[in-house]
Amino acid sequence: MRFRYVSLSCAWRRYWDDLQNSQNDLAAYNSQLVSLQTQPERVQNAMYTASQQIQQIRNRLDGNNVGEAALRPSQQVLLQAQQALLNAQIDQQRKSLEGNTVLQDTLQKQRDYVTANSNRLEHQLQLLQEAVNSKRLTLTEKTAQEAISPDETARIQAKPAGKTGTGY
Repeated sequence: MRFRYVSLSCAWRRYWDDLQNSQNDLAAYNSQLVSLQTQPERVQNAMYTASQQIQQIRNRLDGNNVGEAALRPSQQVLLQAQQALLNAQIDQQRKSLEGNTVLQDTLQKQRDYVTANSNRLEHQLQLLQEAVNSKRLTLTEKTAQEAISPDETARIQAKPAGKTGTGY
């Protein structure tokens, strides 16, 4: 009887630990989803800023800025390198937007799975807690029964209900 109680308690602890891990995973997925949902706006702002910088570089390279001296060859090379870097960043940001939807779908599926698993674990914990409580009650009753001698049991059973035996 006591072994079964200990076994139930150990199982309950394992389910509890699994539930805690599951809830931590759920919090992480939710955080990642929020980040992914706001990513398009951040990326679009970065792409807009990069596009403006590219236009400024083009204007300088084309000599369209009034009152500016002609660019030295080293300045032209530097501006062309900056322009190439900005174009590469825009391409990379476009690709990250393309992957964003797939990643969001994947995270939502993982979140749904973890939510279902958490619900299952909570149900299992509830069932185990009921079993632990039942075993605990049975053990307490058994211990109380063993503590009472047969003579005391007969005396208690023979005593009418409601009388305390104090004589008052």
